[in-house]
Amino acid sequence: MKSSPCSAGRIALSLRWGYTIVFLIVLGASVSQHEMWRDEIQAWLIARESGSFTGLLHNMDYEGHPPLWYLVIWMLESLFSSIRVVQFANIAFTAVAVWYLLRLECIPRVFRLLWPFTYLLFYEYGTISRNYSIGIACLLVALFYAFEQRRVTPAYLFLALAAMTSVYCAAIAGAIGASWALFGARGDKQNTLAMEFRSALGGRYILMALLAVTIIIAGLVALPPADGTLQPRLRINWTGIESVVAMFLRGVFLAPDVSALRWNGPHLLDMLGTSLALEFWLALAFVAGVAILARHSLVLLAYWLMVVVGLVAVGLVTNRFEQWRHIGQAAVAFAVWYAMYCYLQPGAPDQRMRASAVAAIVTVFLASNLVGTIPAVVADIKRPFSYGTKVAQFLRSRYDPSDTLLLGYEDSRVSTVHAFAPRFPFIYLNTGVPGGYVRWGKQRKYKLLSQRHIIAAAAERGCAAPDERRRVLVSHMDPYGAWGHIYLWVDAETTAKYAIKPIAKFTGSISGDEDLFLYEMKCP
Repeated sequence: MKSSPCSAGRIALSLRWGYTIVFLIVLGASVSQHEMWRDEIQAWLIARESGSFTGLLHNMDYEGHPPLWYLVIWMLESLFSSIRVVQFANIAFTAVAVWYLLRLECIPRVFRLLWPFTYLLFYEYGTISRNYSIGIACLLVALFYAFEQRRVTPAYLFLALAAMTSVYCAAIAGAIGASWALFGARGDKQNTLAMEFRSALGGRYILMALLAVTIIIAGLVALPPADGTLQPRLRINWTGIESVVAMFLRGVFLAPDVSALRWNGPHLLDMLGTSLALEFWLALAFVAGVAILARHSLVLLAYWLMVVVGLVAVGLVTNRFEQWRHIGQAAVAFAVWYAMYCYLQPGAPDQRMRASAVAAIVTVFLASNLVGTIPAVVADIKRPFSYGTKVAQFLRSRYDPSDTLLLGYEDSRVSTVHAFAPRFPFIYLNTGVPGGYVRWGKQRKYKLLSQRHIIAAAAERGCAAPDERRRVLVSHMDPYGAWGHIYLWVDAETTAKYAIKPIAKFTGSISGDEDLFLYEMKCP
């Protein structure tokens, strides 16, 4: 006895809910063991210190990202005022991405079940809470509306939202939107989907124009001020194209070596000893191979070429296409291509051969992206990336905020502590600006970093009366030299003048770039 369509639909819905709930439980367990570090906390610190939407835009001037993720965190922080809203929001967006991936029925079930547990989606974008899961969720919702619901208008609106999450997502969304516009203009009259696209586009490409304007706005908002340290090059340095193209290949087949758990650590290709030149030509071969597989579909071919050019261009302009979270956008771009391929694969004499080739590539894609998931989660539990929470607990349990000062300079590692100990005053030594979030302006760099300057600045900003004893926490620097670091040296005169006494040293992260030093000094 065959089941009715209604009962089959209910079974499918129950299975989707079951899988999503299991995924949420596993992801929630991973997130609960993850110590947030400064890049994750940065958005919440900015939101906390922004009293209005215009203030939010002003405070994120130097971030180099469009504002959607920050806007979401700003709204949630105003309601709940807890730093955990960052993790809950990221889990929610990751769940949305998984839910709509499961609803893309033309994609093989094995891909829909395995891709959420890859290193990128589960750990790099799911466990670590930044502005990437929200972009992937918007892209997958757009694909769902376009191919399952045949509703092009909301699909383009979600592409526009995706463009407002990161410059990488903007490049992917732009390539999708442009290829869809081409689909509507050149679609086969016998193809219902193509005709619906043409009808929705209205012949004047209003939706594509809206997406283009959104991408331009996202780029302008993400563009840091002239004094920003993340300022992109206005002129492309073509000498870096070999490295960026090679990174595209690494991003698609991301098999990270997480033994050190760094955000841009070694890749398994490094173990093979491949040269940059070889990886460059392999990347070109891969791009050309996918293009050949898509040659019978103008839409697939156009999307693939545009997204490759777009991501490579973003990498060349930003000079930041090397960290796993960045090059991983190439894997997202390929997954989108595969999703569209499953819906748009045209009938052709070599269809079976092409399908076998695509299946082989997707198998390697999934395998290379799955190998790092469990090692990353286990390493994250054994060796937390940041110890900001424990340092904050130490300060809160022993000291009074009225006589303890948190000092930041350069890339403020102390901001992680300040997020969990907000009552302790925080200030930048070089700018005198209060507040705990990192400002990526060039003024954060010292031309001459002197221990006298830092100690004098701490005394000037932290002392209320002569001979008062103050405790100061400063990052990545040993002002006294008691722990053998050579960041700074302290002369006897300064030591005697301020009666400097070391109290504790904290290892701020497993990579050793967040060492924090707590010392006591006497106000002059």
